[in-house]
Amino acid sequence: MREEIEKRFENCSDFISREIILGKKRLFICFLRGMADRGYISREMISPITENDGKGSLKEILSSVTATEPKDANEAVAAVLDGQALIICGNESIVANAAATVKRSVTEPDTDITVRGPKVGFTEDWEINLALIRRCVKSENLKSVPVIMGDVTSTRVAVVWIEGRAEKGMPERIIKDLKEQRITGLTDSGNLETLLTGNGMIPTFGSSEKADKVVSKIIAGRVAIICDGSPFVLTAPYVFAEALQASDDYYRSPAYATFIRSLRFSAMLVSLFLPALFCAAWYHAPQLLPEAIRISLEEYAAKLPMPVWAEVFAALTVFELLREVGVRMPQRLGDAVGIVGSLILGEAAVSAGLIAPTTVMVVALSEVTAFIVPVYMYSSVIARYILLAAGWLAGFPGVFAFASLIFCLLCSKESFGKPYMTPLAPLSREGLQDFITAFPGKTVFRREKL
Repeated sequence: MREEIEKRFENCSDFISREIILGKKRLFICFLRGMADRGYISREMISPITENDGKGSLKEILSSVTATEPKDANEAVAAVLDGQALIICGNESIVANAAATVKRSVTEPDTDITVRGPKVGFTEDWEINLALIRRCVKSENLKSVPVIMGDVTSTRVAVVWIEGRAEKGMPERIIKDLKEQRITGLTDSGNLETLLTGNGMIPTFGSSEKADKVVSKIIAGRVAIICDGSPFVLTAPYVFAEALQASDDYYRSPAYATFIRSLRFSAMLVSLFLPALFCAAWYHAPQLLPEAIRISLEEYAAKLPMPVWAEVFAALTVFELLREVGVRMPQRLGDAVGIVGSLILGEAAVSAGLIAPTTVMVVALSEVTAFIVPVYMYSSVIARYILLAAGWLAGFPGVFAFASLIFCLLCSKESFGKPYMTPLAPLSREGLQDFITAFPGKTVFRREKL
């Protein structure tokens, strides 16, 4: 086995091997630098073996170390790649757990920010993430099944659920889907979401960095998917109503939570339809616009070099460019560029007579409200352009027709067998209690299942 192991790790500068002669026996130990703890190996493995002169079995000598006997060279290689140490003494070989513990500490997540509630966020280590869920769900019914994915990366993916809460057969279906994927590498849970969702623009997986949020969804009957190397944990099934809910809603009064959810829903509609309705009103029903706005637009329209619909299109595109610049640049510089750039470009465009102030306000309000529902922030960008074209060409009937098409598509969509628009389609009176409204029983006790 030794020759094959050394051949497999040939030209690997981080592969460390050492041979020690113990009387008539030769002790061979190997591991990967950075993946295994060299001090632990020297203290807990090499020292006990040399003190016993190699007498006795390795499992007896290393009784305080978690060790197993590899079946073949492939299993030994996989163990070494996982941070374990391979020890061969005579005809006996074992792999002992010596993984280095250099990991990112548990901190507050950057994406799911809450004013009140737990601040614990997931890390890139799947074992820590599973332990964070276990700390909240102290029950033997919390089950987890690991799946190895990626021919090159061999990434661990853990499927987690509560037996008796998740729908029967749902965890097994997700595990089967994961095992059927034949991929070269897996580095983030976003890869999994793309693999299992396909090319659709509508998300069918929830995603969160907050442990309490994922735990709440597991209790409600979802299945969590933890990907090693990613701080984002997926949950399935995912329904439309979850986009309007936030962790804070369950730590506030039901009345205020209902008010905030209503604002989120209204903001999502504004973000999606405001530019389209603005163009539809200007081109097909200008009498619906307030007189002051109509007169101002007529004055600007006579001076502007391009029509109103082109102004809206150009302004939407510029805002998207500025948002992408803010995301790609270093955080502090990116925030400054995004805010200052928007102000400067907007003011300069109005002063230069390239765009009307009303158009800037419409586009800015549409872009800002998109951030309140981040799940649909990216998919709504494309829908916004299509709705804008429908409003310009066909007016309100065109906007209404395309909106109806979107709603029909959402109603026909399913997430792992669950209707995507539940509790609206099919209508569920019980589910509506935790949709936009937040009834005390649903908000506090959370006894319902999906």
